[in-house]
Amino acid sequence: MDYKFQIEFLRGKNNVVADCLSRMPVEMEEREEEDTIVQEIGEVLGSVAVSVKEWELARREDLIMEEMEKRVVRGRKVEDGLNDGFSSYFRVRDQLSLQGGKLMRREQLIPPVGVRNHIISIVHEGHLGRVMMKRKVRQFFWWPGMDREVEEIVSNCMACANSDKTKVVRQPPLRTVPFPSKPWEKLAIDFIGPIIRLGERSKYIIVLVDYHSERFLIKAVGQVTTLSVIEFFEEAFVEEGMPKTIVSVNGVQFVSKEMTDYLARMGITHERIALFRPQANGLVERVNRIVMENIQLSQANHLPWMRQLKKMICAHRTTPHSVTRVSPFVSLKGREPGVKECPIWLRERKRVTVDRELVKKRVEKKQRETALYYNRRMGVKQCHIRVGDWVVIKKGSIVQKGESKYSIPHKVKETKHNVVVLENGLMWSLGNICKINH
Repeated sequence: MDYKFQIEFLRGKNNVVADCLSRMPVEMEEREEEDTIVQEIGEVLGSVAVSVKEWELARREDLIMEEMEKRVVRGRKVEDGLNDGFSSYFRVRDQLSLQGGKLMRREQLIPPVGVRNHIISIVHEGHLGRVMMKRKVRQFFWWPGMDREVEEIVSNCMACANSDKTKVVRQPPLRTVPFPSKPWEKLAIDFIGPIIRLGERSKYIIVLVDYHSERFLIKAVGQVTTLSVIEFFEEAFVEEGMPKTIVSVNGVQFVSKEMTDYLARMGITHERIALFRPQANGLVERVNRIVMENIQLSQANHLPWMRQLKKMICAHRTTPHSVTRVSPFVSLKGREPGVKECPIWLRERKRVTVDRELVKKRVEKKQRETALYYNRRMGVKQCHIRVGDWVVIKKGSIVQKGESKYSIPHKVKETKHNVVVLENGLMWSLGNICKINH
């Protein structure tokens, strides 16, 4: 069929509905756009200190990238002939392009394998964290597995490992103390002070607690020395007998050679808690709190402090425990005490048989409930620290601004439950240390 066309000129201002053929494309604009892309790519490479020569050398050594560029140029589908190397590009196959001779995913450069670690290292010069590092790299680059490589390099950075920002001290699960089968088998000792208002001869109070009955003894002294502690022990042992085990903090009064020799002669096992971990000796710490509260009450009631403490001790010893349902006096003496609240005609000091197994079951049940509550509330996690690992210790005192909150690295020599023993012989709780890469 023959067609006859009549061409008529129409001024541009009258051609209000222009089609794609009404204007001739200008080649100069395409060249300017291409030059701009090349210039931007050069600026990106310059920002990470990678020369074009280094880029090209790494690109020729990266066979996968070279093949990907050929596929993009030829218009061949990425999924054709896929293997392990090309499968990572499959999900972004519609976003790949070749601009300025460089393979790109949208506006992100895809660097060859040989320069990727160098790019991450340059970006990490400011020692940013994992999240900010990934955000920074994503500004200009993309490659398969980029997030994983960034996290690995940041995790292995020794400067970051030695700074405070990456250190996290996690509380270990609560470990309950085994309940002694009999009274006065296991004791805990500590001291309170100095309490200036008690006077120069009584500014320290030594506290001794029985783990089974929770009966406690106190003594006011002017100075807490090894000799004063031994004298206190002898007074308590004359009254109640020898225990099997004594638990204490790491004060010089309790770890001196004189104390070690004395306990060895008496056949008493000495257990020390971890440094700066008073929670490990929680029973005696609770008694310390009761003693301090009653010293404050003595001032409010205008009573001598020792008189107030004696009233408190008498009430504590004769009151049944909330868990064991047995008072410390009955648990230790095996008979009912005579108290002023009880009428005289009812004060028969009859013998009482305490069911030790039942008491133990009640205590262990309460311990399990407490441990479950504590672990859930604190969000504890099991700490996996082994012999040979390197750890740092969180300083207990206030540090100056700009100083590290952690000590120098130490090597773990031994692990025991929730504590570790370092090569310097000191014992620390898992709640005070942090594992590092060294």
